[in-house]
Amino acid sequence: MTVHWVSYDVGPTTGDDTSVRAFLASLDDWASALISGMFVRSDFTAAELRDAMSDFLGAGDYVVVVAVDGEDWATFGLPDAVNEWLHDNA
Repeated sequence: MTVHWVSYDVGPTTGDDTSVRAFLASLDDWASALISGMFVRSDFTAAELRDAMSDFLGAGDYVVVVAVDGEDWATFGLPDAVNEWLHDNA
């Protein structure tokens, strides 16, 4: 399984990110890090994850999906639980 950082902006066409967050939370494991960003662990590639998210996004929405290799990462201000999740999963 791979850990990905997923960051997204949902515009007024979509309205809110409820369905996006619900989809990401339905994956194998995840940690909510920022208002519109989550770490997720799944069998998806970055492109597959992006494509699966497209069902919940509309015109004017944006998504970035990046694999996290665990080699080099740093955070500031995130809850301890998120940092622990990264330490354990990335």
